[in-house]
Amino acid sequence: MINISVHAATHGPLFTGHLRREVGHAVDEAEQEIATVGAEHLRDDLGMPPFKRPTGWYRSHITPKKLGAVWVIQDSGVVYGPWLAGTSSRNHTTRFRGYNHWRRAIAHVNRISRPLTDKIIARAIRRAG
Repeated sequence: MINISVHAATHGPLFTGHLRREVGHAVDEAEQEIATVGAEHLRDDLGMPPFKRPTGWYRSHITPKKLGAVWVIQDSGVVYGPWLAGTSSRNHTTRFRGYNHWRRAIAHVNRISRPLTDKIIARAIRRAG
């Protein structure tokens, strides 16, 4: 009869939970950064054509905000926000179809999310050692 025994020593960030904490913080940081960059892009988009006389009021109310565990980009409930976006019931009764700025912002966020998240998580893994 053969008796084999193995002893493995576990140490380092993977086994102490340090890596898990660092990656968790990195995911939170990435979500916040994506919302911040997305809000900046949306505000910049509002100052360009096809927007007709932008006043800055609506633009100044677009902010990233944490709602529970999720980061969102919001317009602070500006009453004419849905009309500008083209999603209001009033858009069906007028010629104005909206600027579609939220759709463009979503496309931008979808483009930047992966590379930005990869960069932040890689930085966290390097920090964890």
